[in-house]
Amino acid sequence: MTEDKLFTQEIIGIPSHPYSKQQLIRQKILLSLLNQARELFELENVSELLDQQAQLLAQSEQREEKLQAALSEELAKRNDDSKKEAERERSISLVIDKIRQTLDINIIFQTAATEVQKLLAVEHITIYKFREDYGGDFIFESDPKPFPRLVGRSWNDDHLMETKGGKLRKNHPCVANDTEKDERFSICYRSTITLFEIRSFAAVPLFLGETLWGILAAFQHSSPKNWQTDEVKLLQKVGIQLGVALQQTEYLKRIQQQFEQERALSQVIDKIRRTLDLETIFQTTVTEVRQLLQTDRAAIYQFIPETDWVEGEFISEAVLAPYHSVLSERVADHCFGQNYATFYQRGRIWSLSNIDTAQMSECHIAILARFQVKANLVAPLLSGEKLWGLLCIHQCESPRHWQESEIEFVSKIATNLGVALQQAELLAQTQARSQELQLALAQVEAQKEQQKALTQVIDKIRHTLDIDTIFKTTATEVRQLLQADRVAIFYFTQNERYTDGVFIAEDVKTGFHSALAAKVHDHCFGEKHATYYQKNRIWAVNDIEKANLSDCHLATLNRFQVKANLVAPLLIGKTLWGLLCIHQCESPRHWQESEIEFVSKIATNLGVALQQAKLLAQTRKRTEELQTALGQVEAQKQHLSHVAAQEKALARVIERIRQTLNVEDIFSATTEEVRQIINCDRVVVYRFYEDWSGEFLYESMSEEWRPLIWSPGLKTVWEDTYLQETQGGRYRYHEIFAVDDIYQMGFTDCHIGILEHFQVKAFVVVPVFVGDKLWGLLGAYQNTKSRQWKQREIALLDQIANQLGVGVYQAQLLTQTKKQSQELETTLADLNAIVDNLADGLLVIDILGRITRFNPTLLSMFRLEQVNLIGKHIATVFSEKLVQLVEQSERCQQKVVTAEVDLDQGREGQALATSIIKDSQNDEGLQCLGSVILIRDVTVEREIDRMKTEFLANVSHELRTPLTSVLGFASLIKEKLRDVIIPSVATDNTKAHKALHKVETNIDIIVSEAERLTDLINDVLDIAKMEAGQIEWDIHPTSPLEMIQRAIATTEPLFQNQQITFIQEIEPNLPVILVDENRFIQVLLNLISNAVKFADQGVVTFRAKLEGNQLLFSISDTGVGIPDEYKDVIFERFKQGGDVLTDKPKGTGLGLPICKQIIEHHGGKIWVESVLGQGSTFFISMPVMPEMIKIHEEMKSINRLFEDNL
Repeated sequence: MTEDKLFTQEIIGIPSHPYSKQQLIRQKILLSLLNQARELFELENVSELLDQQAQLLAQSEQREEKLQAALSEELAKRNDDSKKEAERERSISLVIDKIRQTLDINIIFQTAATEVQKLLAVEHITIYKFREDYGGDFIFESDPKPFPRLVGRSWNDDHLMETKGGKLRKNHPCVANDTEKDERFSICYRSTITLFEIRSFAAVPLFLGETLWGILAAFQHSSPKNWQTDEVKLLQKVGIQLGVALQQTEYLKRIQQQFEQERALSQVIDKIRRTLDLETIFQTTVTEVRQLLQTDRAAIYQFIPETDWVEGEFISEAVLAPYHSVLSERVADHCFGQNYATFYQRGRIWSLSNIDTAQMSECHIAILARFQVKANLVAPLLSGEKLWGLLCIHQCESPRHWQESEIEFVSKIATNLGVALQQAELLAQTQARSQELQLALAQVEAQKEQQKALTQVIDKIRHTLDIDTIFKTTATEVRQLLQADRVAIFYFTQNERYTDGVFIAEDVKTGFHSALAAKVHDHCFGEKHATYYQKNRIWAVNDIEKANLSDCHLATLNRFQVKANLVAPLLIGKTLWGLLCIHQCESPRHWQESEIEFVSKIATNLGVALQQAKLLAQTRKRTEELQTALGQVEAQKQHLSHVAAQEKALARVIERIRQTLNVEDIFSATTEEVRQIINCDRVVVYRFYEDWSGEFLYESMSEEWRPLIWSPGLKTVWEDTYLQETQGGRYRYHEIFAVDDIYQMGFTDCHIGILEHFQVKAFVVVPVFVGDKLWGLLGAYQNTKSRQWKQREIALLDQIANQLGVGVYQAQLLTQTKKQSQELETTLADLNAIVDNLADGLLVIDILGRITRFNPTLLSMFRLEQVNLIGKHIATVFSEKLVQLVEQSERCQQKVVTAEVDLDQGREGQALATSIIKDSQNDEGLQCLGSVILIRDVTVEREIDRMKTEFLANVSHELRTPLTSVLGFASLIKEKLRDVIIPSVATDNTKAHKALHKVETNIDIIVSEAERLTDLINDVLDIAKMEAGQIEWDIHPTSPLEMIQRAIATTEPLFQNQQITFIQEIEPNLPVILVDENRFIQVLLNLISNAVKFADQGVVTFRAKLEGNQLLFSISDTGVGIPDEYKDVIFERFKQGGDVLTDKPKGTGLGLPICKQIIEHHGGKIWVESVLGQGSTFFISMPVMPEMIKIHEEMKSINRLFEDNL
């Protein structure tokens, strides 16, 4: 048994051994000392043994003292904890007693929150209640000062909502000592906790029976808190008591609700029995039921007879304000009659807690969704054994679980409504019989009155020839006599097709829409009904809903609220002129034969009156036409004279605008001429500024008006905020604004005030555009009084504004041209100065090779100061190298080509040439104008390069000699060490072997670093020779496959050592390419070794294939990849991309630059593509000779043919 176990057992009071703890410790120490003495006895130095024994004895005594102190401290701590636990239990009992002293859950919550806050000495206690989706709200809390209150705020925890309470459902507490450091919380969750300023919390669940009801939580806002187990247990105990209190409250609530339902049921039944009026019974019932059940809607639904319970409508409802009324809503549900009607006939009740989770038909769900229903309770209304309708209880806000007591209550209400329906049906039958007798007597009296009224109406028709008076009198008399809701005269506007018409006279009962002047389009009438009316037939419909009318016809009648209709034709001879329409709008109506005959006679007499009115109208029309013709001839004569004068003036204005490019002359002439043409008080030109404010630039006005322009330097500025905000308003869309009277346009007081300041009563403003830009406005003002502007005057102003814009554009164009000309002259002078002072020589030639431009530096380079080069061909003045450079630049358009040229006095020059390309204005594409050549004296630079190369050669020679010696001696030492020295050392001499192993490791490091320095020297020499052009290239046709195989064979040991998978994807029969074989293999070796270096036991893939006229090689690895910012840098000298990516040994940083030099020397291209963290792919593209491509294609054809034959 270990010492720690003994100590632990002793602390908690478990006897571990008959010996005391001190005795056991001493025995253990003595045993340890004996063992150590035995080991030390074998050593030569006895004095050291004695010292160690003394130290061990001292340590054992110190350890014994520490153990005794720890024991005393632990016992004291346990005694304090026991006292605290007892005190806490007493406090919990007091809290529970306070909770049990009341049944008011609000007081219970407040008491618990306050007392628990005191017990735990925390800053905040809250009670949180879950909603159905396991989001929730803070409903109670202790005083959180100075921290924010949480009551009234919601907290929708995604984890609790997804897991429906998470581990709280299993009665597990949730504790966080420091929310900022707790790694269980996401950043999003921390941000939510930070919003409530919670630094530490402990939370326990509150259960209502078996249901997770909410959370009791203790919060620490100011600092973290290390929650003790007994503190969490205290919260759990209080949570259990709160759960008991919740159950008691819920039970009391159910008892009270049941009592209220029974009392309400008695009240509703009593109200039902007090009246026989069904509407009152229904409205009382739905109101009382909705209020009692606290639902969103209670409604009575009645089935339409003879539809087999397929159709019906809501006839009474009580609904909560936010939700739609379903009153008079018709419902058609074919599924109901087939699937549900029989169940309701048996008195069964339908209760649905959540329509989203119920298995219902799509049509049923659609109907419930239409009325915003989330939960549903439906009871049948039976009149005897007949299913008359339904009592519907709707919950619209959210799903709801219906209690058995609620279902039973609704069932009793429905039963009593059924009794009321039977009583109402018997009463209706009795009243119907009485009404039939009264109706028979009334018909007899009505016939007498109709005959009398017919005589009166016909007499009034014959006493006047005014057709409007006739129509109005007839409509009024007929409506009063027939007691109809509307009588109207309908006139066909298209007599040929009878598809369109309008109501031209009517008399309508108060409460219904007027149809006067209402237009009707009904193509069905002309196709199906017009012929019958032409034969003088009358159409009587008692109920339009049962008349099997077409949809278009029914829609027209519904538009005018028609329930029953009586229509007679109005004929002029045999032509159907219109209709006499009698409308019953309040309800359907059975038309009596006497009423139909009466209307027919009225229609016949109206037809006679129409014929007479038509003859009178024709006579009057002929007289008016003669008078009108005479007036039109005179007016046309005056109009033509005025138009001719305006056209001449317009031509004069346009001509004056075209004759000058001076803006002031244009504006002066235009404003004066326009004012004279249209004879107004003022004409102005207004110009916009950049901020869309502006100024009156020019004006022409009569002498009696106040000027807007006092002098050329003193002009009225008008900052119209509307025009500034809309950047020109309507004018930017080429709209014209004509106002006949400023006081009739609804302008703001501010706007009218400005216009009055300008003395304006009426105006026309047209936009002035310069090109596509709104430049300003041309305005004509009438100051004396309002004025009705004629369309011709407006069009005239618009034409002048267009010409004014053209004139301004031309003037601006002239100013701009002058300015550009000056700028071009300045730019050309600056360009000439730059060219003449260039340190490099400049030579420009045209497409024919003739010299068009040069600078003094060029002349000095070739000692041509006395020669005029302009117009001379380049071949007659300069060397063949320069001529060939020009030809090469013309072949490689838009590319820069270089060449070495000889300068005067044996100096060296480098020439760069490129073609001069101009974009063509047509579809011919780019046009070459010649070439430009820049020549630089590089004599000094070349000398420096030669000195650098010699220096590198000397340095490499001086470094290689000692490095060779170092490598030789290191290898010799390593060999002697391995073969001679190590075997001679005794195998049990571990210290010597360890030292020799370290020496061997250091020798390996010397060899590795010496080889690395040798490679660095070789790379530095190679790149220096390449830059100096001293490399000797052995370029000849070579098989790519052979080079690939040699490179792979050389690097194969690397893959075996690094445990890397190597994949080859080589296209067969690759064409021969022109390369320096050894240099190209050097490139492949470099790229493959780099891939191995960074693959890290991954995969390296080598691919080669022909793409067009290029041979494409790629080496891919699955390593760390290269950041985008390093993809170009890695091809520069001494730059690496691996510095930030890996801890592998670094290279020299010259491998990839050397590869780039080799590939580009062969006319190829090298680049890299990489995704960080996924790997890199290096690509090499090498040109292939056309004849080699042709051979490759032939080989592929032969292979395919061979495979087909096989």
